[in-house]
Amino acid sequence: MEYYFQDQLRWSFGFDNPNKAAALIASLLPLIWIITSSVSRLKKPFLKWTCVLLGALILCAGWWFLFKTYSRGGMVASVAAFAYIGFCRRRTLKPYWLLIVACSVAIAGLFISTQAAERSVGWIGKHEGSVENRFVLWKGGLEMLAANPQGVGQGNSGELYMQWVQPLDMTARYRTLVNSYLTFVVEQGIWIFGAALFLAAAIWNIGGGGQGAGFSRDAVIGLQAALLAFAVAGLFSTTMEELNLWAVPFCCAGALLILRLLTRKGAGLTAELTRAAVMSVAICGILYTAGWLLGRNERLRIVLHRHGQELTVLVEPLNRNVKRDPRRLRVIVDKEVMGEDYGKLVRRLAIETGMRVTVSDSAESIQAGEAVLAAGEGVNQLPDSNDKDLLLLTPARIDEQAAQKILYFSKSVKVLLPAFDEDGRVAFWNDAIEKAGRPTVINPTVLEGVGTDVEWAWDTVIRQCGDTR
Repeated sequence: MEYYFQDQLRWSFGFDNPNKAAALIASLLPLIWIITSSVSRLKKPFLKWTCVLLGALILCAGWWFLFKTYSRGGMVASVAAFAYIGFCRRRTLKPYWLLIVACSVAIAGLFISTQAAERSVGWIGKHEGSVENRFVLWKGGLEMLAANPQGVGQGNSGELYMQWVQPLDMTARYRTLVNSYLTFVVEQGIWIFGAALFLAAAIWNIGGGGQGAGFSRDAVIGLQAALLAFAVAGLFSTTMEELNLWAVPFCCAGALLILRLLTRKGAGLTAELTRAAVMSVAICGILYTAGWLLGRNERLRIVLHRHGQELTVLVEPLNRNVKRDPRRLRVIVDKEVMGEDYGKLVRRLAIETGMRVTVSDSAESIQAGEAVLAAGEGVNQLPDSNDKDLLLLTPARIDEQAAQKILYFSKSVKVLLPAFDEDGRVAFWNDAIEKAGRPTVINPTVLEGVGTDVEWAWDTVIRQCGDTR
């Protein structure tokens, strides 16, 4: 897939997303600085300045490649890395101030000429979904973390966000939470995330303790800057899912630990590990607290429970403007009937009826007192005999005897049928209802103007659920 900014192709260098290419470039640029810094220590002036100028040109070329990705996250990551280098080396850069100014001017010129500047600041003062949607998405991710700190499972964050957290009026599609850290913590859980965070902080602290003098010190600063660039790039996109990108940070982390070992500095190791643990606990606590605070004003409380391959979702209304309904509803979903955004339909139902709604893949765990809404093929999950209030939403054709048992033994049944009989299900259920002949079975309701897909008739479905007794 190719990405464009206006009419400019965003270079991806073989990756499936230019943001991943930018993350790689951003983490490589500090390593170029290490080499340039090391050659600046050469004794022969001509050779020294020739190598320094060559290194400066390579750095400028690297920034140009970065700008051609048009990745704002990658640019911020590189700026953060070189700001860190400048801060650490602020007392030793004076002899090179003219070269630094020249490189800065050259990079600024490339920044403007490639239109990277326009993309970087053009969103300020005007609507741009790429930026604004991220804030909404990250807010939802924090809420998911607070509601489900155990994790929602690998690869499920984007889908579950769209179904259960995304504002009802938004339609943007997501595979992840467009943030490497939020995606990882929401999918894997806060305990695994905390352990990974502790490991990263420990490597940073231990490696940073290996600073010596001369090249050793510059190497530590550059390696840490490369790790910082990789880490910052992960804030703005899910770059860390690309395993190939981890080659640079793994090598940098290994080099940091080797440098620490070579300096033979063992003192302070306990303190460094303690700081790493404190950092990990503090960050996890901040993320969880932020999600809890953000979710306090929501109209629904969403809790996800995963048992093996089965996912159960609890949707509990918190809207004080709607009278709470003490009844509980179990929804068995069929995407062919309820559509890809079935979670949003369920949330609307919970908000407008005040009912506590549970969504699952089967009816095996139906609790006492729950009414059941079974959509499409979900009718196959119903037991033959039960004492529940049922609402069958454009139910699929099933075995005739099974249909008779469902209609006969259920406490009450409502059948919502499409106006267009696309596959014979309307005729089948009309015939089954007629043969059942029970006064508790309410006459079928026709969903006007729809076929199998009921999204456009959801207001009618909500009214029928509200009338279920």
